[in-house]
Amino acid sequence: MKSTEKCLKEWNAIVEALGHGKQTILIRKYKTNLKEFLLYPTVSYTNENDYLKSFQEKHHSFVEKYSFPHKEGEKTEIKYFATVEKILERPPRIIPSENFYIWRRGHVKSYLNGKNAYIWVLRVYRLKKPYMADLAYGPGVYANLKERVSLKGAEPVLTDKEFSETLEKLTPEESLQYGYQTLRDELAMELLENIRSCSTGFFKKMIVDLLLKMGYGGSRKDADEAIEKGGDGGIEGIIKEDKLGLDTIYIQAKRGSISRPEIQKFASALEGQAKKGVFITTSSFSRAAQEYASSIDNRIVLIDGDELAQLMIDHDVGVSKVTSYDIKKIDTDYFSEE
Repeated sequence: MKSTEKCLKEWNAIVEALGHGKQTILIRKYKTNLKEFLLYPTVSYTNENDYLKSFQEKHHSFVEKYSFPHKEGEKTEIKYFATVEKILERPPRIIPSENFYIWRRGHVKSYLNGKNAYIWVLRVYRLKKPYMADLAYGPGVYANLKERVSLKGAEPVLTDKEFSETLEKLTPEESLQYGYQTLRDELAMELLENIRSCSTGFFKKMIVDLLLKMGYGGSRKDADEAIEKGGDGGIEGIIKEDKLGLDTIYIQAKRGSISRPEIQKFASALEGQAKKGVFITTSSFSRAAQEYASSIDNRIVLIDGDELAQLMIDHDVGVSKVTSYDIKKIDTDYFSEE
């Protein structure tokens, strides 16, 4: 098709996400019979209160920047054209991960409200020259312009290789992997919320449980006695690296962001007590703190909130298994008749 007047109306921030390659799909509760259309930008979400909550935090500045389309009087700028390459149907529990769109996954699930998702896989093209269109009228999300727009010279936003890789990630097996990772990330966030609100006594118990599950601390009695509550709501102590106590590790765990001075103080306390140190926080370490820890002779391992949550999931601390799936394939050796 060399030109078209058909449009899909979509909020400008989503149109720009598609146009910048930040988003490769649209998720709807319905299919479409259109195979290609211009992307006509609107201001729909911007009229809602707290609309940023519907989007991933890392994309907030992008969403704010592109909340409104470019207009000249009553005319709206159209910059992109899209072809529908594929429509996939998925139950709401295994929709693609947040890597494929800028919304929050929770927002998508709320929109679906238990209904199956129709995933429109779009190949997006940038028009050679933006078109200033009169107000587009039409039923629902579709509209027709008063005149056809030339598609000659339109360039794909993603290269053929990039788009092919995206399609591969949307296969059933890849969807399960991305779905698993998304569920794991959501679980990690829930863990951190609970950890940050628990008492210092429970915080100590949790750290001891994790260390024991990882094979450190000797016996529970040894670990309980070695680790003490700190005056600032944290905990610290010297534990056995193994059950035989052949070496020791200085442990400190706190809730909150950690700066360089705290790591310097930790390193000084490490001298003469243990050869290795582990500093755990439920939040994050400043860049200066990380650089200092890696520059000194003493071996200090920093575990931030994200890694702490992942370790708890890996070692079944504070979590329980709901279900598991085995992915199977044909055993070609079995069918070999040689």
